[in-house]
Amino acid sequence: MPVLRRRGGGGTVVLTPGQLVIALATEVASPFRNREYAREIGSWCIRALESLGVSGVEHRGISDLAIQDRKILGSSVYRRKLVLFYQASLLVDLDTSLFSRYLRYPSRVPEYRQGRSHEEFCTTIAAAGYRVGVPEVLASLGAVMDRELARLL
Repeated sequence: MPVLRRRGGGGTVVLTPGQLVIALATEVASPFRNREYAREIGSWCIRALESLGVSGVEHRGISDLAIQDRKILGSSVYRRKLVLFYQASLLVDLDTSLFSRYLRYPSRVPEYRQGRSHEEFCTTIAAAGYRVGVPEVLASLGAVMDRELARLL
């Protein structure tokens, strides 16, 4: 299995089909406020999912999104002065047992993880009962991001 190093915070991730990888680079007003920026972009993701009928998505930890206290999106931020690079993995429809197979328990975890294994802590949009695929989520998220980025410019 190829192992690649990414810039930014967060732990190791396993990328598989059934995930939507989000990458956004943009100029920002402040060289600080990383958590605020990550939360704002997370809100865009929530709006995109709500437009597809996915409800109950909440901000958790520093910059995760969760459904019923189970993680569906993890993100990291890399900064270079006034340029922000946000990257995230959104779990749409995949086998989360792969995480335990390839990943150790992380050294740093959010409080809401409560000692749970990868499989107990993570879920997917499909496992939460929603019938949407990666293409639909991508289209909805693209539309929301286009609107929000245009508003910022």
